[in-house]
Amino acid sequence: MHEARIIAQLPEDKREAVLEKKLETKKDIRSIVREINNAEKNQNVKPIPEGKFSIIYADPPWEYEFSNSNMRDIENHYPTLELEKIKAIKVPADDNAMLFLWTPAPKLEEALEVVKAWGFYHRTNIVWVKDKIGTGYYSRGKHELLLIGIKGEGIGTPLPENRPESVIFAERTEHSKKPDIFYEIIEKMYPNHSKIELFARNKREGWEAWGNEIQDVMRGGGSE
Repeated sequence: MHEARIIAQLPEDKREAVLEKKLETKKDIRSIVREINNAEKNQNVKPIPEGKFSIIYADPPWEYEFSNSNMRDIENHYPTLELEKIKAIKVPADDNAMLFLWTPAPKLEEALEVVKAWGFYHRTNIVWVKDKIGTGYYSRGKHELLLIGIKGEGIGTPLPENRPESVIFAERTEHSKKPDIFYEIIEKMYPNHSKIELFARNKREGWEAWGNEIQDVMRGGGSE
């Protein structure tokens, strides 16, 4: 039984927490496992940095409803958030700002809801084409979308020579990590504007950052 394997692979304290609930369905079991993992990983999250920023760069931890394999469950890699909780985040955007929001193709409709909830309007997107193929129920994913939105009057369009191509080919590395080239693209588009990354893993030099996976490593410009 798939659910039994999920429970068996949990640490003893988490396994007991699941069994105490006497849950039977896969959905219920995954729900309590998610709650346990998320509570543990989110306990040390700091508040979003103060101030307002012209550039918001975000890679939300989208919650998926289905999974064929426990080894590929999103929650095994990082805590996820329900759509309404992502929409409710108080994004520190200036009155006139730009949003760069990552979404996998199956989450496009939800991502557009987030764009609107955060006070932006969708304008266009960039496609990241990966070197490795992933999973999928209708097509096996090999790309993600970086939605671009504006708030208020925006902060203007980049100079023609600083406008990126709409399709970027880049290597996929560790789970959910986006290529550093996208930092460089944004920095080239808007070199003189304040920037913050939400749901960040690392704090990039010249940027503010917020997230529960931020490491104490300052990373400068350039791709790895």
